[in-house]
Amino acid sequence: MSPKKPTAKPRRRTSKKPRKGALATRRLALSVGTKLALWPFSGVLKVIEILDGGPSQFAVHLRRHGVVFKPDRVQWVNLDARGRTVVFKDNVWPFVEPPQEICIPAHGNSGIFTVYMGAELGGYDYGILPPEPTSPGEPQIVVDP
Repeated sequence: MSPKKPTAKPRRRTSKKPRKGALATRRLALSVGTKLALWPFSGVLKVIEILDGGPSQFAVHLRRHGVVFKPDRVQWVNLDARGRTVVFKDNVWPFVEPPQEICIPAHGNSGIFTVYMGAELGGYDYGILPPEPTSPGEPQIVVDP
């Protein structure tokens, strides 16, 4: 029998420089992407609960971000035993989705709506139908820069 020859180990690179091409770019992209994912205002989903015919928050602030960061989103959740409809007043619509009445079934939730990047800054009043007599005021969506 012949003695086994030791197998040669692959040589390691001694230089600390990153490799040229895709690997260095991929590392940079991953590090930038990770930092963007941790940004606190990157595509935040705000939830507005409807209970007893009125929302839990009467002024919800949504941010329309720049090119790098995603705009905020909003969703209504109906905690009542009766279906509700959200209607924006004065035919103004601050979202990317086409203008519509937002119908929310009993104990259900609406779709998710994304703030439009070109929406005017300020408040957008909306109403919840059918109205309840105990509602303290007009709720609104406030678009911030």
